[in-house]
Amino acid sequence: MGGPDYLALGRPGGSRCNRSGEGGPLPLSGTPVAEVNTLMAELRETAAKRQAAERLLRDSERNCGWVTDNAPVAIAHCDTEAPL
Repeated sequence: MGGPDYLALGRPGGSRCNRSGEGGPLPLSGTPVAEVNTLMAELRETAAKRQAAERLLRDSERNCGWVTDNAPVAIAHCDTEAPL
C-alpha cells in the first residue's frame, strides 16, 4: 500500500505503522535521543509538506474565486458527489 509511516505510541514495544495499520518495529538508531531527533526531523518534514499543500490550496481557491467573481457569465458550482 505504501504511504507515510506514523509512530503508533500506544502499540506494544513502540512500532511504526502506515495508514492501513501495517507496520513493524522502529529501527534502532543508537540512543533514545537519536531516535527522538529522527522522529522530530520526520515530523518537521511532514508539517512543512502539509503547510505547502495548504498554501497551494488557498492559492487555488483564491484563483477560482477571482475567476468566478469576475466572469461576465453565470457560473454554477456543482458537486457531482453530493447525494440527490
